[in-house]
Amino acid sequence: VLVIGVSIDYQLHLIMGYSDAQVAERIQDREGRCEHALGTLGSSILAGSLTTIISTSFLLFTTIVFFSRFAFIMVMAASIALIYGIVVLPAFLSTFGPQNEQGSVCSASRTRNDNSIDNSNEAPTKSSMVVRSDQTVRFGLLIYLGLLGMI
Repeated sequence: VLVIGVSIDYQLHLIMGYSDAQVAERIQDREGRCEHALGTLGSSILAGSLTTIISTSFLLFTTIVFFSRFAFIMVMAASIALIYGIVVLPAFLSTFGPQNEQGSVCSASRTRNDNSIDNSNEAPTKSSMVVRSDQTVRFGLLIYLGLLGMI
């Protein structure tokens, strides 16, 4: 469970940066959103993974077998997560990621006002459609979990 938590942390940060590029910076294209995510969060992801790798690598030299095996697993998990987070996931997001208001895994949600009445029979208009940031997170998680299944 710890390995999954360590390995998915870097990807979630990158996916949130990808999603934030559309919401905060109004960047619509995939490549621009990936550049924004890597530019704003890439150094933090790199620093976080390197501190995990370096701090657990000291346990590799212990005489207690449990600690050395634990360190090996953590170093490998953090290293693979770093490669996926900095290289593989941005490549997939720039190729298949959501852009503009299309390409999201889940259907777009409708915006609602507190005073408005929800008429489910009405078709949503283009102005009432928004792409939610959690859709991008779900898309990125699907990609990441699919890639983990290939290992």
